[in-house]
Amino acid sequence: MAPATVPLLQRMTRDENVLQHIDDLVAAGAERFWSELTDREKDTARLVARGRPNREIAGELYLSTKTVEYYLGKMYATGELRNRRQLRDLVQALTARAVGRGNRSPCLSMCRDRATPGG
Repeated sequence: MAPATVPLLQRMTRDENVLQHIDDLVAAGAERFWSELTDREKDTARLVARGRPNREIAGELYLSTKTVEYYLGKMYATGELRNRRQLRDLVQALTARAVGRGNRSPCLSMCRDRATPGG
């Protein structure tokens, strides 16, 4: 290998390690955010990630649309998110990361299991 390519390869490896470390820090923050949500907030976030509008979320979870809006506002503030797209991306990233590690994602469970009255 040419002497000039060795420092380049070392720098590329170091840069990849730094990027992996940043990714791990971001993921840890996202997982911490997820763990701090209530079950109903998690259900709401899962449905947002599936592209459901507030009215459908409210109907499926037996909530008022105002409660859904409250949950979303709380999640946006807690997670420093600006909109539904960022919340959706966060839920999908947590799901992909957990599945990639061979774990069941906390985001994958079905909302309707808890949303069914009496069940």
